Amino acid sequence: MTNNLLSNNIYKYSTNELTFYNWIAAKVPVVEKVRVLELGSGSGELWESLMGKFKNSQIILSDTSEERLLEARKKLHMHNFNFKVIDPHKINYNDAIFEVVIANHNLFFAKDLKMVLSEIKRVLRPGGIFICTTNSTDHLRELSNLLENFGINSYFEKGIINTFDFENGEKKLNEYFEVVFSEKFANVLEIPDIGSILSYLRSFDDHKINLLLQVRMMDVVKAISEQMVEKGSFTITALPSMFICLRR
Repeated sequence: MTNNLLSNNIYKYSTNELTFYNWIAAKVPVVEKVRVLELGSGSGELWESLMGKFKNSQIILSDTSEERLLEARKKLHMHNFNFKVIDPHKINYNDAIFEVVIANHNLFFAKDLKMVLSEIKRVLRPGGIFICTTNSTDHLRELSNLLENFGINSYFEKGIINTFDFENGEKKLNEYFEVVFSEKFANVLEIPDIGSILSYLRSFDDHKINLLLQVRMMDVVKAISEQMVEKGSFTITALPSMFICLRR
């Protein structure tokens, strides 16, 4: 239950001086001697920025995939993390055991979001903090528009992301937590090469997108290159976002 798309190469063309993960870290206070659980940690990229925020603490990185946890172990082997395979729909810990739970860009993959949020609330102590991230519905809207011009109702705007996005997230979270912070990370990607965009689209491994790139590749390249000629780059709006919540 993790999203590796944030690390794709189009993000190297960010115009914001901060990375999204550094922005998250700037919003998280330094605390000591807490128990932290990350759900869907993937390869552990977030911790390159969060390192040092939780001093003298027990930090558990979890994922549904042992393979992704192995990547995290390799990346973070110099640090005192624990790694565990966990299904967020049934977190195998006792009630009220963690001070902090983190879910970075993965709640929209939940088969049953209410069950996942209920489990997170259960394992958090009263007054504990839940930190989660997602995207705005305007995230990558230029790619949405590009695909829609070729008859594809895009993943970015109308797909899985809308099960938990910035626009509907606070209402869903408020059923379980008190939302104390919510904000978008405004960014613009100015991409000068077509290959990076095509690579990103392929990374979704979506049948319709792959078929489009096979059958009408030159038309897609033409549509991208026309904007590049006009503006000097293909400009994409990036609007990831974050919520910080308290367990009531």
